[in-house]
Amino acid sequence: MGLSFVEVLPEIKIPASMIFSYPTALGDTLRPAIERIFLPEEYLHPLQVKIDVSSRQTGPREPVSKRARLHKALRNAVKGVQVLDYPERFLFDGRKELDTNIGHVIENLAAPALLAKQMLSKRLGQDIDVHVILRERAPGLAREVFETLKIPVIYTDDSVYGEVISISVARPSAATSPEALQFLPIINEKPVAELDSKLYNLHAALFNESEFSNPEPLTAEKIFIPRRGNRCLINNDEVIQFLEGKGFKTYYFEDLTCAQKWAITRDVKVVVAVHGAALSHMAFNRLGLQNSAQPGSGVKVVELYSPGWASRWAHRRHISGLNGQWCGVRGQVTPEFLKTIDFSDLPSGIVIPSQNSFKVDCESIQMALDYLEVV
Repeated sequence: MGLSFVEVLPEIKIPASMIFSYPTALGDTLRPAIERIFLPEEYLHPLQVKIDVSSRQTGPREPVSKRARLHKALRNAVKGVQVLDYPERFLFDGRKELDTNIGHVIENLAAPALLAKQMLSKRLGQDIDVHVILRERAPGLAREVFETLKIPVIYTDDSVYGEVISISVARPSAATSPEALQFLPIINEKPVAELDSKLYNLHAALFNESEFSNPEPLTAEKIFIPRRGNRCLINNDEVIQFLEGKGFKTYYFEDLTCAQKWAITRDVKVVVAVHGAALSHMAFNRLGLQNSAQPGSGVKVVELYSPGWASRWAHRRHISGLNGQWCGVRGQVTPEFLKTIDFSDLPSGIVIPSQNSFKVDCESIQMALDYLEVV
């Protein structure tokens, strides 16, 4: 099969927002005070998605380590080069993407696969399945995501023959001519986020068409998602007590199955969360989809993050794409982090303390909730 076509996805308007800091002398020289950082409105031009389908081999997965390369060479010498034959099946090779991070699995693998299924079914006039190809030893996290979403997967490091799908994207500016448009693979050496090319405003529609069962329905209108391990909160117990006093229910997403997490996020109205991949589960929130005629009527998210791991736009854009509202709370600046603040290019030997635990101020969280008009 030889097939190539382009569809244009809607623009995204990202409303103005705020970040509230930990109280410091930067806010007021005479006494520690909270800084109020204004983030102006943003606009992302319509995203163009190109689908190419051709009858061919994917090629094998390229091993990373020397040991894996040696194992592959010995295996090929003994058994020969293996090719799995899947004629007339649509294949999306996701083996170059990071499959150990839930955010990458949901946003960069599952979402494109579901979009390709939707676009091809519409184009061909029949319901088709897209088989995702993952490495032979794909982690349980990735396996659980695709099993729960009922997306068929082929686990192999060998080459696979079939109808191979290539997905590439471009988000042109107003000045970009059609001839100058540069399409880049959605699974790219550069992070897709750098290309402004994530499928932000399609997540709710794509994932809420998926049916999955949850034996233990977990629902709450307001939730707090902390995290364990690196980038956790130093004053986690204080924040839990503060938020639970305001009607929030605490969930450690590390303890839940995919079905449980998605059951929670589908209908939640307010989320306070420590920055991390757990926020990718907001893709399943359908609140904004149900009220699409009313801008900003979706989920309201307060993101808590360390100054050493600042991400003031990725989840903000994600939540805006869900027709929701976002506000940030920045943690305490530490002496260790002060070394890195005023350098766009860090001097040799200086490393940003990006994985360190951090402390947030409950008054700053309250200001963020007030800004989002959370009662």
